[in-house]
Amino acid sequence: MGHRRLERWCPGVTDELVRDGARLGEGEDVRFYVDGRLKAPVPEARTLGATRPFLEVRLRRRVEPLGNVRFVRAEATDLVLRGGRVTGVVMDDPADDGLLDADLLVDATGRSSRLGEWLGRHGWGEAPSTG
Repeated sequence: MGHRRLERWCPGVTDELVRDGARLGEGEDVRFYVDGRLKAPVPEARTLGATRPFLEVRLRRRVEPLGNVRFVRAEATDLVLRGGRVTGVVMDDPADDGLLDADLLVDATGRSSRLGEWLGRHGWGEAPSTG
C-alpha cells in the first residue's frame, strides 16, 4: 500500500530508488511475517527494501522543489487547536513567531512522541497506543 502511494505521489521514484541501490521484490519473492510467522504469498505484492536514511534523502530531493512545501528546523513544543481540530504547532523558532499553521500535520517522532501530553494539555484524551 505505501509503495503504491509513494509511486502515485512521486511518479518514477521506484525506478530511481532501484537505480540508486534499493531492492525491489515482487510477487512470490516477497515474504511477509507477522509475529514471526510466515504468511501466505501475495501474487500482486510489490515492495521496496531500503534503509530509512536512503529513502529520506531521495524523497527530500523530490519534495524540496515543490512550492507548497517548506522545511523548518525547529522543535515543536505544543499544538495549535482551533474549532476542535489541530491546525498547527507551536515551535521554538522565533523567525516564524513560534507558530506554524498547516492543513496536515504528521507526528513521526515514534516512541518519543509528546502528542499524548499535548492533547491532554488541551483537554483531549490520550490516543490509544499499540506497541
